[in-house]
This record gives sequence, C-alpha cells and structure tokens, in this order.
Amino acid sequence: MWPFSLFLPPDVDRLEARKDVKGLIRALRNKDRDIREAAAWALGELKDRRAVGPLISLLERDKESGNAAWALGQLGDGSAVGILIAALSSEALDVRTNAAGALGFLGQGEAVEPLILALGDEQNWIRQNAAVSLGRIGDERAIGPLTKSLRDSDAEVRSNAIEALRKIGDVTGQMQMLCGSDFRDVRLIDMYFTPVELPAELGARIMLSNEVSFNQLAKDRLERMIPGFSCLSSYSDIFLVTFDQSSEATLERGRLEQARAAAV
Repeated sequence: MWPFSLFLPPDVDRLEARKDVKGLIRALRNKDRDIREAAAWALGELKDRRAVGPLISLLERDKESGNAAWALGQLGDGSAVGILIAALSSEALDVRTNAAGALGFLGQGEAVEPLILALGDEQNWIRQNAAVSLGRIGDERAIGPLTKSLRDSDAEVRSNAIEALRKIGDVTGQMQMLCGSDFRDVRLIDMYFTPVELPAELGARIMLSNEVSFNQLAKDRLERMIPGFSCLSSYSDIFLVTFDQSSEATLERGRLEQARAAAV
C-alpha cells in the first residue's frame, strides 16, 4: 500500500526547515507555480550551491520566475550570469527587477554593460537595483552612466548611484572629463550649470570628492543658496537637501532655514 503522503503537494516550509535541498530541488519541477516559486525562494535562503543548476533550468523553463532570479543572486555563482543577463529583457517586472539586483552579487564584468542599459529602464525598481549592482561590481565603466543617474527622476535611484560611485572609488578625474570643467573649481561649475541644477551638482561633487579645499568652497556656495546648509554633516542629509525635490526634502529645507534664523 502506497503512503497517502506521496500524493500530497510538497510542504516547502517543512523542507526548508529540515534543510532538505534535494526535496526543494524536486519541488522546482512541481506543476504548481506557487510551489515552484516557494521552493526557489527557500533555496536562495539556504544558499546551497547544489541548487544553482536546477534554478538556472527553472528560469530557462519559466521566464516569469522572479524568485529563481533572486535565488541565483543569493547563491552568487558566476555560472548564472548568462541567464540573469537574459532575464533583464524579460517582460515580467519582478524578473527584471530581481535579475538587476542578483547580478551585483555575482561580480562578473560581463554584466556591467547590460546593467548600464538597465539604468535606462522605464521602471524605477530596476534602475535602483542596477545602480546598486554596478556599485558592488566596482567597474569604472559604470562611472559615466552612474553620474548621469544622479539626475534620475527617482530619489532612490539617485541615492543608490551616489553610493555606487563612492564604492567604485575616487572619481574626481572622471568627473572632470565628463563635465568638461575643472572638478575642483567652483567658479567654473557655476558657468556650466543653471541655478536650478547647481545645488544638486555641487552636492554630488561634495559627496564624491576627497579634497577638503574644494568641499569647503562648494559648501560655502551652497550655504549662500540654501540657508542652513552648513549644519549638514551626513551624506544622506546633503543628498536630501540638494537632490530630492519631494515634500520631505522641502520640509527639511524649511527646518534648516528656521534653525539658522533661530541661531542669528
């Protein structure tokens, strides 16, 4: 007599709790898509390299398996780079989003150009993850595109681009070449950018530069444009005041003006 349990769907939670990697890999071929996705997620959590091949196979069979793309990033195996690059072109938003994030954990140089293209995706979640992944990979080819992303319409994309540029390293020379002006000359920066663009440009350069003299000049210039700017100390505060045009940033600028007025 066959045990009745053979006809029941796999209990993914139980398999994960028991760290039954083989059982979870078998579940990737279940007819129920929810079970396949749950098993893929569990395998990503367990980070067992035996799952790399089966997860690649799942993503090849099911082009909409966002959890398979995510899990391959958690496993960090370079053999998945090809399927994840292909997944950046998926019609499924969660697949593109997870693939953009996963590629950063693989650290493969061949993912740089596809991720640069992903910085132009119409969906902000994909642009956000692409910026993070480019920072993790650390390839200097991304400096120019990430610099352009400092003016992205999405605040988190801009924030992620700043952090990515900091991870890649000192980009003073690259910024000079890209902007066509001396990175360290605040007066020349004034000539190249409109009053609307200037606060964000100076804010970006303060966060990317290690030169004390330039940073002080730039901060003095911003102090004249944004009262209370000199009170700021963290990168996140500088970003909020100079880049973000959200209601939160507007309130922060108002708070700075009040703080300065009270100090006078």
